[in-house]
Amino acid sequence: MITKNTIRFKCPITNVPTKDNVRVSIDMGINFHIGQRNENTDENDIKKFFYNFGPNRLEELLSEECDEGIRDFLKRIKVARVRDIKTELTTAVKEDL
Repeated sequence: MITKNTIRFKCPITNVPTKDNVRVSIDMGINFHIGQRNENTDENDIKKFFYNFGPNRLEELLSEECDEGIRDFLKRIKVARVRDIKTELTTAVKEDL
């Protein structure tokens, strides 16, 4: 069964090195839904999701992409700025996904 509701995906990442080589842990969550929320394309969007990804493959892809995106982003940031980058981090990961 594929839901039309918003789905929350948590991706905690530990031991991420920053620009000044300090290890930090980040716990980030992503909210998403399947399809464009358009009555005319719902059935087609669901078929594309099911046949191209499937629930198991989607979890694996999201986990890998989030992990890679967050690690790449934090390598460019010093530890003093880690708490101030929430908006920058979410924008960067969103663009990558």
